[in-house]
Amino acid sequence: GGLRLSAGGTFTNARQLTLSTATGLRVGQGVFDVFGTTAAGARALTGSPDLSPTGLLTDPATLQALGVTPQGDLALDGGLLTVDSGLLLDAQGGHLLLGGARLTAPGGQVELRGHEVALRDSSVDVSSASGSGGAITVTGDRVTLAASRLVASGAAGGGSVRVGGSLGGADPSVPKAVQTTVDAASSLRADATVRGDGGQVVVYASDKARIHGDLGARGGPAGGDGGLVETSAAHLEVSSTPDLAAAGRGGTWLIDPINIEIYDPALPPAPVGPDSISRLNVNNLNSCLNSGCSITLSTAQSGPQTGNIYVNAGFSKTTGTTSSIQLLADESIFINVPGSGALAFANTSTEGSLNISLTHGQSSSSGPGAVFWQNGDLALGSGGTVATSRGVARSPGALVLEGTGNTLTLRSGNLRTGAMGWDSGSSATLQLGTAASDASLLAGVIATSPASTIRFQGSGASSLSIAAASFLNPGRIEGGGILTIGNGTGIFTNGAGATAPPAILAPNGVLQVRARTVRLADNSQLQLDLARGDQLTVFGGVQLGGGLQVPFAPVVTVPTSLDLLRAERIGGGFAPGAITLPPLVRLDGVTVTADPVLPAVFRGEVVPSPPPVTPPAAPVPPAAPLAPVEPVASLPLPAAVPTLLAVPDLGYQIFPVARTSPVGGASSGRLAAGEGTDALAVNLSQADFSLASAAAAGISGPLGTTTSSLGAEQVAVAISEGDRQRSKDVSNLLGDVGAPEDAPRSLRVDELQRLLREASRQGDADDERFNPAVLMVAFTEDKGTPARTTGTSEPKAANAFLDLILLTRKGEPVGRRVELSKDRFGEQLRALYRQLARLEPLQVEDPESPARQLHRAIIAPVAPELERRGITTLVIVADRGLQALPFAALHDGQAYFGDRYGFSLTPSLNLTSFGPPRLARGRVLAAGASEFDGLSPLPLVGEELAGIPEGAGVDRYLNRSFTPAVLLSQAGDSRYERLHVATHAEFLPGGPAQARIYTGTGPVSLRDFSRLRQQRTGHPLELFALSACRTALGDADSELGFAGLALQAGSRSAIGTLWYVDDVATSAFFLQFYRYLDQGLQKAEALRATRLAMATGTLRLRGDKVIASDGATLLSGLTPAQQRRIAGGMNHPYFWAGVQLIGTPW
Repeated sequence: GGLRLSAGGTFTNARQLTLSTATGLRVGQGVFDVFGTTAAGARALTGSPDLSPTGLLTDPATLQALGVTPQGDLALDGGLLTVDSGLLLDAQGGHLLLGGARLTAPGGQVELRGHEVALRDSSVDVSSASGSGGAITVTGDRVTLAASRLVASGAAGGGSVRVGGSLGGADPSVPKAVQTTVDAASSLRADATVRGDGGQVVVYASDKARIHGDLGARGGPAGGDGGLVETSAAHLEVSSTPDLAAAGRGGTWLIDPINIEIYDPALPPAPVGPDSISRLNVNNLNSCLNSGCSITLSTAQSGPQTGNIYVNAGFSKTTGTTSSIQLLADESIFINVPGSGALAFANTSTEGSLNISLTHGQSSSSGPGAVFWQNGDLALGSGGTVATSRGVARSPGALVLEGTGNTLTLRSGNLRTGAMGWDSGSSATLQLGTAASDASLLAGVIATSPASTIRFQGSGASSLSIAAASFLNPGRIEGGGILTIGNGTGIFTNGAGATAPPAILAPNGVLQVRARTVRLADNSQLQLDLARGDQLTVFGGVQLGGGLQVPFAPVVTVPTSLDLLRAERIGGGFAPGAITLPPLVRLDGVTVTADPVLPAVFRGEVVPSPPPVTPPAAPVPPAAPLAPVEPVASLPLPAAVPTLLAVPDLGYQIFPVARTSPVGGASSGRLAAGEGTDALAVNLSQADFSLASAAAAGISGPLGTTTSSLGAEQVAVAISEGDRQRSKDVSNLLGDVGAPEDAPRSLRVDELQRLLREASRQGDADDERFNPAVLMVAFTEDKGTPARTTGTSEPKAANAFLDLILLTRKGEPVGRRVELSKDRFGEQLRALYRQLARLEPLQVEDPESPARQLHRAIIAPVAPELERRGITTLVIVADRGLQALPFAALHDGQAYFGDRYGFSLTPSLNLTSFGPPRLARGRVLAAGASEFDGLSPLPLVGEELAGIPEGAGVDRYLNRSFTPAVLLSQAGDSRYERLHVATHAEFLPGGPAQARIYTGTGPVSLRDFSRLRQQRTGHPLELFALSACRTALGDADSELGFAGLALQAGSRSAIGTLWYVDDVATSAFFLQFYRYLDQGLQKAEALRATRLAMATGTLRLRGDKVIASDGATLLSGLTPAQQRRIAGGMNHPYFWAGVQLIGTPW
């Protein structure tokens, strides 16, 4: 006998239905007997029912099909059972069996109980079409779901589905299953179908759970967060990924067995701890992270084993919003992802960050444990964090490095831990940052070992902060970065004494130590490669001791002072006999400077090697420069190379005369006549930009172009004859300015490529991180060619062309001819300058914006080759007039040209220094004037000069002390590598004699700078920076402008501005640029980094201060008026696109 709903049967109850396997039911004072009570007797019963457990026998065939032992149980074999509110099916200790059954209670509760509960091809649905989903609970000692669905979804929020127990097994009213199985064809859902948060899905077992089905608790598509899915058992088997996505925050997946191993099926099995371990496929975990959900892995299940977590495969988030990973171990966490450079935790998503929490020692019955890091890197991006903690109270955790090699590389992101140490005998390396990114580590205490290594990499901003008041390093610390002890007030001791193994301190670049005292013990070894500019900088005091090793020094042509160590104060000395120096280096000891921050400097000096014996003259000139000789008249200029031919000023000439483009074509017949045009003049500072629109001016429509390739012979002519003509033009305007000693001796392609290779060479291999090339841009107005349309724009005569020549250190040169309309080209350039002058948006998202159209004409024809050949730095040889083009503001639809490349401009390759980058750093001569007679004041000049980093030393001259002799005589001292001048300058009609710089006592003519060039013959200035108004814009008669000044002064490189920029922004730009330069960046790259710092807002105004990208104060005490001028930020190209590098970009 019993109650059977066969297939097709239906039972509907108005409110609550309870089914039991009892044989009798007491109702009030009467009894309903399932075997004997008639219908009439049942109608006469009144009162409340009282359930008692007896049992209702089902046929053995049904039980066998459901996989349970036949006994007195409750079975629903097919049919539909619907109630309005709640449904309880209680087998009273027997078996509850559903086969092909459908139970529904919209928004209500359904509870299925029994000793063994099995559902096959059945469904339980408590979904709500308007409210939140209901609740489903399925409990028993053994629970099995086969091809069955449990749904508690709702339009206003998800409900709950509990199979085998409650959340974490914590609710005593919900029995815990011993074994729970959910097969791959089953589904458990608690979704919010319209709006609201996802619900809760729990699959639990006290012993073993096999979970292979579809689990989900999605948030509402119209708004809401994901819910919670728990899969927990002492021994857990999970093969699916829950669906916890949401319009808001993703949900949480809680996984809670006794011991956990994260594995990758593509990797060989790794040896792990106890046999009771539960293995989780990392691919399923990563799929969850990529949907935006968070993961909690806990070993809080009760059991005899100590709970450990083994991470033997890497977590990797590649997409999705911000999420997190929590590892909660009763005892310890082991990180051991196999493979060199393997990632343990990584995030490359652009939509959100990834944060990691590693907690050990969760159980009071286990030991304190630790996080043992054996192998695997961290790459979390700039916003990601890994934090360790201990116990339920989350006190500071412990991180122990084990093994050998690069055990832990923090490629990017932040790591926080309480205590950090090296396992006994471990030679592990802790690396902070990579060549492409910075990272930071904050630790309470660190205990290194004699075999340990701490390595800093990155841009110099990678940091290690130790909160303890002292830190003893018996091992090796290397690289360039920031080490902070006790928040800058602690004590750092390098070395443990004379009998201990050497403790190595080896900066690579600049290693900053922020501590009250740095002690170099008897076994300390300070290693400095002066050829690459290594330096130890201590914001505190230094007590010297131990040894000093200098393996390499730069090659210099004049005695050069080098700063080995800078600090607030320096005492003690290196041990006698423990100093190793190259032959040409000597130590000068400690010098006290006027630097208010780091006045104490430990200096050395490197002297030039004796000149080689000059061999007999060969039939052809040698490839390398000979000993000093008289300047060659046909190759003007001494030993430096300026660049850029400056550019005209208020009405500068956009197009050059025709003779500067010698490739040939219709223009060749006009060379003798010298036809050209000054018709296109852009006046950046006066009323030119109030002119009517382009349409009103009669020039409308896009800039159409037609691009063709130049033959090899045309390219060769363009390189040799074109540059020879450019050099001649310079001489006609400036006279004989000489040529740098390391300028090209020949304009043959192979010679130019050799110079490019030498400039980029490191050791015996080309350095792919620095890959320079030459881009020649020549304009020709083709007056003799009949008009024809260009591109696809409306008809407009193509009466001019640009010849673009790309020459790289390897491969054949590339030549492109771009035919265009001079009028439209000029109008687009005017329009770009109008946008810049008015601080209007450049509308770079519009393909027809001026910045995009000019990029298509000048850069796009060679852009594929730039990318294919991996070019990083360009020397742009531009015709007169084109040198005033703001190249940095051109845009390709994805990025500004100035963001993609470091570059400089030059009027001629023959006048450009191609020598390799200078590694030695000399002194800086900084001069400026803030007060003038008849000119507007420059109130920030004094602070700008004071803010120039000390580097190898700075000598400053302000106002009346800044005399013409400072520029023309003092700057001739070969100790000075850089000359920085902050003042007014102007370039008036009349050529070099009328171009002048204003000192504190009077003007200096451009022509006078030839005296400086002559004094610096053989050792030219490395950089001449003029921070003033429109220094790079000349006029039609003095178009060389600042480039001419650089040529006259004989500087390898020069920096000026194309247009007037607010003095606050200009001072901030140069001070930030010098900070990058002192970090080892080459000039063009330092300019690119400064442009990015302004464009991205990392160089910013805070209160009355301008803050650098590294958080340092560049300018302070700004007046309210000065603050207002940059209060809106300095990200507009107006502030940074006009700063132009001229000459050598490295």
